[in-house]
Amino acid sequence: MSQTLREIIKTILEHVDMNHGIVMFNERFDVSDVNSMIQSRNQFSNLLYSKFYCTGGTITLYNDVLSDIYTPEPEFLSYLSKHNNNLVNKIYGGFFFISSLKPPELKGKGIVRFYFNAIPEGIGPLMNWITFQFEKQMLSYNFKCLASSKSYSLRNDAAVLYIDNKYTQRVYELIKDNITFLSGWLKQGTPLFTKKLFEGIGFGEDTFATEQSFGTYRCDVLTTLIFQASQSGIAKEMWTDYIINGLTHMGFNENTFYLNPGNSGFYTFTDA
Repeated sequence: MSQTLREIIKTILEHVDMNHGIVMFNERFDVSDVNSMIQSRNQFSNLLYSKFYCTGGTITLYNDVLSDIYTPEPEFLSYLSKHNNNLVNKIYGGFFFISSLKPPELKGKGIVRFYFNAIPEGIGPLMNWITFQFEKQMLSYNFKCLASSKSYSLRNDAAVLYIDNKYTQRVYELIKDNITFLSGWLKQGTPLFTKKLFEGIGFGEDTFATEQSFGTYRCDVLTTLIFQASQSGIAKEMWTDYIINGLTHMGFNENTFYLNPGNSGFYTFTDA
């Protein structure tokens, strides 16, 4: 069973130690700038994102100094290009991107994400399936996957499908009807804060009114509240309640943190 948001926050707080304005993110990281709490908060947010969100909460798995692992590999790029059904692609930020032939309607509010915790040898068949099925049904989409085979073991968000939320139920049913096939190309785990649809597949609403992604935005929100809790004078064992109350005040629902603030959700998913 997936962790609740309260359990996730408690886990994060176990690895946070506030000491004279310095944030310690486990023993290996000293994210500090005693003269600038904002700078410290932003740096910590990046670590919170990479250490918790990308790995689904397994903080011992990811090491920021291994940036070369994300460098695109020519052979793997060739493999990806052979499985994208001749769609235009580009490489950016360690990801391989493709878009549908029908121009994606992905601007402003109303974008959702389906996350696939794919294995390297499964990303080709997954991409083939998505491009074939979606082009056949004339669904607009964007898709990205990691451009280095070495990085797939480090993250639970190896591949991301972006669609207009008006297609959400249709895409969910399409995935559900083909889950036996798809599960062969996925591993266990979904990105933190997403809604687990099936093993290896998560869902979340794209963040609006900000340039941040789903994960970085939510981590930044939590980091801000962690700093506020640390400055409030309340005992640390009360921080979780403080953070949950802060999220509620912002319009989040602690039971549906994968939705944007103020959204109650109109999706019909069968619990994984």
